Amino acid sequence: LDEIIFRSGCSKVEQQSTTNEEACNEAQLGNCASEDEGGSCSSKSKVVSESEDPSDEQPLLMGSPNDAVEMKLDGKCDCNGYNTPTVDKLCNADEVENKLETGKTMAMQMFLPFLIAGLGTVGAGLVLDYVQHWAVFTKIPEMFILVPALLGLKGNLEMTLASRLSTMANMGLLDDKSKRSALLVANMCLIETQANVISLFASFLAILLRWITNGEVIFVNIAVLIASSMSTGISASFLLSLVMISVILLCRYFGINPDNVATPIAASLGDLVTLTMLAYIGSFYLLTIGSPVLVCTLIIFGFIALLPVCFLGSWKNKETKEVVLNGFSPIICAMLISSGSGFILGRSVTQFKGIAVFQPIINGIGGNLAAIQASRISTYLHKNEKLGKVASYLRGRQAANPFWVFFGEQPHITAAWVLVSFVGPGHAFFALIISFLNAGHTTVSLKFILFYLGAAYVQVFILLYVSFVGVHMLWKWKMNPDDIAIPYLTALGDFLGTLLLYICFYIMSSLGDHDADVGD
Repeated sequence: LDEIIFRSGCSKVEQQSTTNEEACNEAQLGNCASEDEGGSCSSKSKVVSESEDPSDEQPLLMGSPNDAVEMKLDGKCDCNGYNTPTVDKLCNADEVENKLETGKTMAMQMFLPFLIAGLGTVGAGLVLDYVQHWAVFTKIPEMFILVPALLGLKGNLEMTLASRLSTMANMGLLDDKSKRSALLVANMCLIETQANVISLFASFLAILLRWITNGEVIFVNIAVLIASSMSTGISASFLLSLVMISVILLCRYFGINPDNVATPIAASLGDLVTLTMLAYIGSFYLLTIGSPVLVCTLIIFGFIALLPVCFLGSWKNKETKEVVLNGFSPIICAMLISSGSGFILGRSVTQFKGIAVFQPIINGIGGNLAAIQASRISTYLHKNEKLGKVASYLRGRQAANPFWVFFGEQPHITAAWVLVSFVGPGHAFFALIISFLNAGHTTVSLKFILFYLGAAYVQVFILLYVSFVGVHMLWKWKMNPDDIAIPYLTALGDFLGTLLLYICFYIMSSLGDHDADVGD
């Protein structure tokens, strides 16, 4: 039970000579008068002191910001003790549906996006397994180093956008049409600014790692790599941002919690679209253009010229200005971590070809699940806690204790175990798809499934633990988890997934499994 707001009762109405004088019963707080009397009641949010644990209240799906506890609103009660309007007045009282978000509700809302996200990562794995033999990857080995960094970048940008907009949607900030357009345009400009800068930086880092390990730098490769990285990052960002905005608005319209839906779709589409665009754009620049150095140089400077325009668009909006100031450092640090994953991938793919198809799957699914949990916890804290203060359910407890995180009395356990329940069946299903397509350069045997699932479970448990502790630490430090937590989590997921996958293949090879020719 995660999306908690304060249970609101109907306030006592002064005795008047009207048909509504008994609208709310003093003796039984929250019981509304019969709708046959046409009665509507005035309701007032319950004031909860800092010493009172809001987790004791009834958890609801939709709620109100914590800073409007004292506001008195007019509107119907739902005759079960809940106040239907939200206190920010951005949602019509009759349009808000307060529901218990049980584990079953979470699973039903998460399953389809998880399946779509998983199929997206399978598609990304099949693409990487296929394009690893293309000339752009064989002639420019830096591309392998760039892949996790660029995929992580796209996932980070789109998932932070999804998390940020999901929080805004759940708080009703996107329901005001006069403000919605400005918010969405500013967020689009922000994403394009980040994609422009980070994709350029990612290509430089890939070149640097290649030079450190091999001591060679080819100028044509540099031009193609930078142009491919920037073209892919900026173009994919624009397309995926439009998709994310549409998904979140549709979720809000149909009464679905966007935290459960938007984040995994962002991650899965980001991997598949970005990897496909990188392979085709890189091949076009390298093999089709007569003078790749000149053309790529012009493309690079053209994208750099767009940077000030996008920067100003995001700077003028107060909601995105803070992210412009503070949102780059976590994404850059996450990209550095993902580049370590790319270094491992570049080294291991020559030894174990089968890693290529499973690397996007294990990294993508692990990052998706951790991002969902981080987004949900962040939304909960925004609704019910004051920034800079320890969450009420953490006081006096050892929040860093892994056992308490998964078995203690706190409102995020149900969501965590729902996410864990997806790991085994999901990975097994996606591995069977790989086997059915005869791809991946390795046999999907029972032994492989056991080792592979072991690696996946270790990765997800670590990520869910880090997401719980990390989001609450950021909140305590007065930092917005929506903008900071997900980049680190997905980068850590990339690193852990690639490392554990390499260990899995190394153990399999040590036990006599050398069938690298499968799929050739």
